[in-house]
Amino acid sequence: MDQFKNMLNEHDLKATHQRLSILDEIHKSGHIDIESLLLKLKTTFPTMSHGTLYRNINDLHDIGILTEVQIPHHKQRYEITKEKHIHLFCENCKEIEDFMVSTDKLVEYAEAKSGYRITKNSIILSGICKNCRENSAG
Repeated sequence: MDQFKNMLNEHDLKATHQRLSILDEIHKSGHIDIESLLLKLKTTFPTMSHGTLYRNINDLHDIGILTEVQIPHHKQRYEITKEKHIHLFCENCKEIEDFMVSTDKLVEYAEAKSGYRITKNSIILSGICKNCRENSAG
């Protein structure tokens, strides 16, 4: 939790127990939606409201500690911001996996071909994960 205290302090945010627990749960889950996060947090903070959670999530997102992961036609999820990567989404079990590969060359190519100045990117590849494929084969 010290890493999260340091992150919050670097952004002049108070390291409250709620914020630290939010970051810890997101870190443990990897990618999590608000409803699932609230359920996990309610074991420690039974009176935590949607409003409190949304305010904290928005604050953490606005300063760049959290990133929104948007899968079309699914609830948005959040992750701790990390180096550039793409997401692999299993259409069967709905899990999201980080695939650590630089998107720099693709962005450069897209900028050169389109004339756009790309400021953000989110790349999601959908398919069936190895576990789901193996489970359906057996």
